[in-house]
Formats: sequence, C-alpha cells, structure tokens
Amino acid sequence: MSRLILWRHGQTAWNSIGRMQGQTDIEMDATGHAQAAAGATLLAALGPAKIVSSDLRRCYDTAGYLAELTGLPVSTDKRLRERSFGDWEGMTGAEVAERHPADWELWSTGQPLHGHGIENYDAVAARMHAAITDAVADCDGLVVVVTHGGSSRRALAALIGVPGFSEAIGGLYNCRWTELRQRKGVWKLHAHNVGEPEGATVPGQGVQESAGNHARGAHV
Repeated sequence: MSRLILWRHGQTAWNSIGRMQGQTDIEMDATGHAQAAAGATLLAALGPAKIVSSDLRRCYDTAGYLAELTGLPVSTDKRLRERSFGDWEGMTGAEVAERHPADWELWSTGQPLHGHGIENYDAVAARMHAAITDAVADCDGLVVVVTHGGSSRRALAALIGVPGFSEAIGGLYNCRWTELRQRKGVWKLHAHNVGEPEGATVPGQGVQESAGNHARGAHV
C-alpha cells in the first residue's frame, strides 16, 4: 500500500485578505510560519519517507519545517504550483467583480471561463497527476507533497478518477492536508482537511478556525 499526503502551505498576507495568488510567488506571513511548524510536528509523527514541494516559496518554506524535523531533503517540482489566474492574480474577488462583472459571474457559478490567462482546470489536473505519479513511483513509504489549495483539489479528483469530485469537496485550510492510499494501483481518499494549525484560511476566504490539541479531519 502506498500513502500520499497533499499538504497545503501556510497562510500568506494575500490569503488573509482574499487576494488571488495563483503562481505569484508570495511568502508566508508570521501566522503561516506558525501553522507550518505546528503541522510539521503532526506530520513528522507519521514517519514520512519523502517530501516533494511546489517551487513557490510559500510551499518550499512550509516543507522546510517538516524537513528540519525528519532530516529528509525537499525536492521541488514546478508542476505542483497553484493554478495560474493570469491577470487576475493580485486582485480580490470584489475587484474582479467590479472590473469584469460578466466573467466574474461565470467564475462564481462554476461555468467555463476563457481568457485573462487563466489556466484550464484540465491542464492543472494533468500536470498535478503527472507530478504526483512521478513522486510516488520510487517510494514505498509515505510521500508528503506540499502544494496549494486549488491544485490539490484538482489532483485529488484526478487521482481517484472522479473529475467532478473537486467541486463536491471543501477546500483545504492552510496547512491542512488530504491523505490518499493506493491499493493495487487504485487511489482512494482516506482523510481530508486533517491537522489543526491556528488561524487556517480556506482558499479565497477569510474564514478563521481555532487551534486544538489533536489532528482531526474528515475521514472517508
């Protein structure tokens, strides 16, 4: 059995005010660093065998906390980056809605949207699937992939073979993770939104969640 964890990076200043980050290389803020340290402690106890990260700083720095505790190296793969939001990156939802109301209506209702340099969902899923397949190919133990909220959901749907699943499951909070387990070549979702670092935010929202003493999440 292979085990995989998709771990979202710690909070950034843009997360906290709802700015679209995409592939803009934004660093974690102080809260994000605290979240990463707390999450790394929980993950280190699971005995990971390999750490692979998006090359963007908010992920690489998050991975660094786990590397420090485990002694494992961190390899990077740009295919693990967040979905590109093109010329919307750096804007809040309110700003996009004001400047591009018709396109924002399509976006917010889940309809196909073309233009603005925004990466296609299928392209995100394909590169994430390929990167993760490569990451686990040479490792029999637990692989921790440090990535982003939106791209992790597309990866999850691609790995379990249910394309629409990313629309039916909640987004990852900062420094929470999704766990999948593979048997006989088939990936299955084992747990979602596990971990409990303080002040975690859902992608695109300012939702705050209080800290606790134990990891928890939805096990399915």
